[in-house]
Amino acid sequence: MRLRNLTAALTATAALGLGLAAFSGTANAGTGGDPAASSAPACDTSALDISFDRKAIYSAPGEQIPVIVHMANTSDATCTLQGFPTVDLTDGTDTWPLAHSSGAENQVAVTPGKSAQFVITYISWAEGSGTEFKATSAVITPPGATTSVTLPWPGSSILDQSGATHSGTYVSPVTA
Repeated sequence: MRLRNLTAALTATAALGLGLAAFSGTANAGTGGDPAASSAPACDTSALDISFDRKAIYSAPGEQIPVIVHMANTSDATCTLQGFPTVDLTDGTDTWPLAHSSGAENQVAVTPGKSAQFVITYISWAEGSGTEFKATSAVITPPGATTSVTLPWPGSSILDQSGATHSGTYVSPVTA
């Protein structure tokens, strides 16, 4: 009985510690505890080097694939990003504005030379699975910015769910 009570107490203590760590991480998300970061201006597109992480982009047809997008601060001042970027996939003719996932819109302070990231998740097209969207580029506008950059799409063809209520292709919020 004592062992069971000790195990329960240790489990509760660990859960409380994890809960406090999660709360603490949310309160300071991306700021690194720097109070000045909350007063930093939003990152302008011209101050960011936006690029795709080319690791693990391809997978088996019909699978959901995450594509990480890095946004490196190339300026000499800290700036902030908060929320979701706008991402439109294009195939040269049609444009598919991607939906946002659920997720916290934490403020991320990006110091000079450092990066923030977000993820584009898509379902790769498989023969017979539906309509194929052959994306050729992604038009990305960082949160809070008004100008975009266009990058060549690094992934495979996408299962076109552009008209779906809950598409399996979407964008996550920016994280540190």
